[in-house]
Amino acid sequence: MPSALVVEDEPAVRELFSRWLEGLGFVARETKDGAEALVVLKNEDIALVITDIGMPVMDGLTLLRHVRALEAAPPVIVVTGANDVRTAVQAMKLGARDYLPKPVKRAAFEAAVDLVITSKYAWNPPPELAESEHSAMDPDVEQMVARLASPDISDSLLDALVMALDARAHEAGSHSRRVSQLALLLGRACGITGDHLTNLGRGALLHDLGKIGISDAILRKAGPLTEMEWAEMRLHPEIGARILSKVQRLKPVATMVLHHHERFDGTGYPGRLAGADVPLASRIFAVVDTIDAMLIDRPYRKAKTKQDALNELQRCAGQQFDPEVVEAFLGIPEREWMFLYESAGMAHS
Repeated sequence: MPSALVVEDEPAVRELFSRWLEGLGFVARETKDGAEALVVLKNEDIALVITDIGMPVMDGLTLLRHVRALEAAPPVIVVTGANDVRTAVQAMKLGARDYLPKPVKRAAFEAAVDLVITSKYAWNPPPELAESEHSAMDPDVEQMVARLASPDISDSLLDALVMALDARAHEAGSHSRRVSQLALLLGRACGITGDHLTNLGRGALLHDLGKIGISDAILRKAGPLTEMEWAEMRLHPEIGARILSKVQRLKPVATMVLHHHERFDGTGYPGRLAGADVPLASRIFAVVDTIDAMLIDRPYRKAKTKQDALNELQRCAGQQFDPEVVEAFLGIPEREWMFLYESAGMAHS
């Protein structure tokens, strides 16, 4: 049986997590801080680490930095305060595969372990990101993200959060709201109904939530990103999906957000999924996000005409986009989606 290591300074919590791991088929090992954990990791074959953040001698974030340097680093799940968004995001930038907000419930614990162990791809942020500046996170946005966990989270708060995220990234108009409405139109054209359609719209609305963990210098850079800057930018689907997966009402949209930058030909990220392995909601989003990007003026280029944008969709069908989803979009009467741009003074020929 595989071994899992619990790193926790509270004996009762260590014992509880160990029992849950044993129920999942692991041999549980325990240490009370990061320093003891490193000794175990260097001398034993450990398949998974569950670590608290606040511990004596060596805390969880420091442990993560050391784990990254191991030749065969096991996946790590961190345990944080219930609304400690800043720490959770920093842990993911350090390579944590998931996080569990306190108090930890057994169902959430087992789901996180299953997700990490069965994941199809490695989560390996470049080592340089461990020391990247993280203080740029907007406090107001951070506070709103923390409130997502509230059981009475309102649509008005979601709208306010999305507007703040779009403004922080200097998106034109209300980018997230437009792609959400476009996704609903295309979702219906693809035969999606009911709760699945509602979740598609919410996922499109919140697709860039993970940019809370990306520095302003990168989000607002007018020119091309460097390789290191791209490495940080590519973290945002994972960060957003992990945050959403902790919110009961929004959990169904986490998978779409995680894979919203995959490509039909398998060259996207983070999982390099291809074809039907990319969730349908993510394939739909890829089309509407690109349409919106092409029809909006950017600091570095002018918007395309409607016909040029549609031609680009057809040209990239089978590569970036699912050909059937592109066909479905082309079948939507133009008046049903162009009003989003005309009503905002963004009409195009």
